[in-house]
Amino acid sequence: MKWKAWLGLALVYVSLLTGIYSLWAMVLIAWVIGDLRARETWFLETVPRATHPVTYWALLLSWTAFSILLLAFDVMVLWGGQWWR
Repeated sequence: MKWKAWLGLALVYVSLLTGIYSLWAMVLIAWVIGDLRARETWFLETVPRATHPVTYWALLLSWTAFSILLLAFDVMVLWGGQWWR
């Protein structure tokens, strides 16, 4: 059984049902960590770091930035503010 995949899928469903976007951030961070270890990522196709380093790092930096934004969004909502003001 692939428990990490099931845990990630559970986080996605809980996030969708509850509106807690920081759970998506956790999934993306786990994705980035796995990609750093594997030295390749997957976005519509396999992107190995050795042969396509610019694309690889652009994708990983994007996932990291999205994670930070999702975490910031939840923090602002918890503080009662609206993040876009």
